[in-house]
Amino acid sequence: MIRAIPCRSHPVQMASDGRWLTIAALCLFIALSMHAHRDDPAGVDDPERPEVEAPAQTSPAQPDYFKAVRAASLKHALDPDLIATIIFVESGGDHAAVSPKGAKGLMQLTPAVYRQYGVDDPFDIDQNIHTGTAYLAYLLDRFNGNLVMALAAYNCGPTRVAEHNGIPPIKETRDYVKRVLQFYRKGKIPAGPATRRSRAQGGNDSVSG
Repeated sequence: MIRAIPCRSHPVQMASDGRWLTIAALCLFIALSMHAHRDDPAGVDDPERPEVEAPAQTSPAQPDYFKAVRAASLKHALDPDLIATIIFVESGGDHAAVSPKGAKGLMQLTPAVYRQYGVDDPFDIDQNIHTGTAYLAYLLDRFNGNLVMALAAYNCGPTRVAEHNGIPPIKETRDYVKRVLQFYRKGKIPAGPATRRSRAQGGNDSVSG
């Protein structure tokens, strides 16, 4: 009588079958993952969709006349921020500004001053700024470095300031000095040129005298 011998899988065959099952499972996982990414547009890069770049950070540009401000200030050993403040208060940065009394340009030079300094064109930015800065330097020397008196003299003339030994009782001049000093001492120097032809705010009454 022949006795049946039960079949047993060879160990090598079992190991091989296990590897194939592992590979099959891995392939199924990859296929499912690719399908999921295809359904989710956020999960893949779209080559036809342009990349959105962050807007570039830009700082406001300084007016062209700042170059002349720095050059004139360096020449006469003055603070360029002070000159820039005077320009803003005098003309709002409008190089073509003309006051009712005839003061012209960025620093509102009167005819007496720009003729004294030999200015051919008071509306020329370089000539106007260099002349106005030179004149302010002269006033500071005349009043022993007293900025308040020099500013008052720039607005109403040195003769009146000398007569009163200080700011004359003229509202326009007092307001002018106060406004310049407020901007200057806060360090917030207005940088934008005016977009219109305007009368100088607090412009010179007379700086000839």
